[in-house]
Amino acid sequence: MGGMGPSNQDQVAAESQTQAIVALHGRNSGVSVDLTALVAWPLHGPLQMVSNASHTVPTLQRLGLPFSSQLMFLGLWAAEEMSSSLWLTCDSQASLVVDVHDQNQAVSKQLLFSGWHRLPSLLGCYPSSASVSANLHYFEGEFQSTFALGVEEHHFHISIQLVAAKASLANFMELEHSFLQVQLTWNRGQPVTLQLAWADRFSAHSIACDGCLAASPGQLQETLGLDSLWACGAITQTPDVFIE
Repeated sequence: MGGMGPSNQDQVAAESQTQAIVALHGRNSGVSVDLTALVAWPLHGPLQMVSNASHTVPTLQRLGLPFSSQLMFLGLWAAEEMSSSLWLTCDSQASLVVDVHDQNQAVSKQLLFSGWHRLPSLLGCYPSSASVSANLHYFEGEFQSTFALGVEEHHFHISIQLVAAKASLANFMELEHSFLQVQLTWNRGQPVTLQLAWADRFSAHSIACDGCLAASPGQLQETLGLDSLWACGAITQTPDVFIE
């Protein structure tokens, strides 16, 4: 006897799919509204959701609703990885894209988020593109962490590193940004900007810390009477000596 192929019940179990359609058409006015939605989730594949909408109503278009739009979502969830994407297409042109990716392994963790839009109602009020990433890495006696934020052409980056030896522990931190206004500006004046660098080391017999801070006073320049501020310091401590 020949082998038997998979039954319909097996195919339904391997992929769950749902579809809905709504259509409204005016008999004499020529006005129509069409809505469709599809949800599919294969057994070993990503979740897929697609919805389409179209209309011929001028009033809706004047309110900012495009004549045709499509919203698509893809999501994949696994033991060590997760990713999802969202696309919005209006009148055959991509208007909004959002991507999220997460990776979780034994020695590292990573999270990435990025998005951009071309929506006229949001341009001028919100950045057109942004991204965020966070990374953690573990090694033998070493830990590294980084965080990065990007908003259009500006970026903010901070990294921290811990190194442990047999009888000592060292910590390094680096901060960098290209934002002209970082949370310290008001009344549309010149921004106050800060730059910070820090490092410390610990052992069984001593502690050493050093750091530098540079600041541009911005609109506080007239009040402080200074063009810029710059300060560095170091501390070393042993059981017998303390140096500052």
